Amino acid sequence: MSFKNIKGQDRQINILTNAIKRVTVSHAYLFTGISGIGKGITAIAMAKALNCKAENGDFCGCCISCKKIEHSNHPDIFWIEPEGDYIKIDQIRRMQERIKYTLYEGKQKVVIIDKVERMNLQSSNCLLKTLEEPPPHTILILLTSTPYQVISTIRSRCQRVMFQPLSVELILELMIEKHGGEESAELELIASLAGGSLGRAMQWMEGGVLQERKELLERINLLNKGCVTEILDLAELLSKDKETILEKLDFFRLWFRDLLTFKETDRLNYLINGDLKNEVRSIAGRLSHSNLFYKFQIVNEAQLAINNNVNPKLSIETMLLRLCQ
Repeated sequence: MSFKNIKGQDRQINILTNAIKRVTVSHAYLFTGISGIGKGITAIAMAKALNCKAENGDFCGCCISCKKIEHSNHPDIFWIEPEGDYIKIDQIRRMQERIKYTLYEGKQKVVIIDKVERMNLQSSNCLLKTLEEPPPHTILILLTSTPYQVISTIRSRCQRVMFQPLSVELILELMIEKHGGEESAELELIASLAGGSLGRAMQWMEGGVLQERKELLERINLLNKGCVTEILDLAELLSKDKETILEKLDFFRLWFRDLLTFKETDRLNYLINGDLKNEVRSIAGRLSHSNLFYKFQIVNEAQLAINNNVNPKLSIETMLLRLCQ
């Protein structure tokens, strides 16, 4: 294993490896980008490289330090993630207490905080103390998919590294490489729908997500002003699982994107939902360009509201009612 195994983020990896080689590593980094594109594995790779016996800007994956980090039992590497809905102030205080001591066995203490946007104001202000005056030989790596939700005083004290969504071609290649088999229409569709996230595509390979998407799109296409009960039932279904709400709304956003694209170009080869060409042709013919653009915006606004911690069920109910207007 090495940094070379992290695909699709060459520029970002070059920034980090060059800093390690030149001994110009920042005291704090903010890794941003959608989930499932390599922020977490890059943070772990950096922790390995900073502590590896190889000392060449990369990591060997074989030394005792690399193995301990891989198995999450290195005493100088700390991983923080939300406990429940938030990262609590007690978690930050425990970390601060641990890193104030000298190194146990490594060369650098590395603190990785996942979903840093889930810190409340108290834990954010507590973390600021460490960012302003980090202990010697300590590096913080903060991970987020929504950097605008991280308070500006934290953002300004970190070097930002922006990770990019992966191409459909690369996602398809990595899916086939990991699970074996050959390229298929189903895999191509999953890679296309994943929105640049390899993690999402890999997860979708395990279940019947394509059938679920088809059923949700059928339900949204049948809604009208008089379907109040159906609207409430669908809102209940969509908001049941907090972790997948935005993914399900992505199905709707991509659907209206496809309808709008076909309305504009009259070309089916631009579709993301390539298995639903007949449905796209039929529905796009019945709706105006302005109406489709309006519906696309409504879904975008619902996703933004949920990202900003507006009540998910209320946001979805409002979205569905507006879509029926």
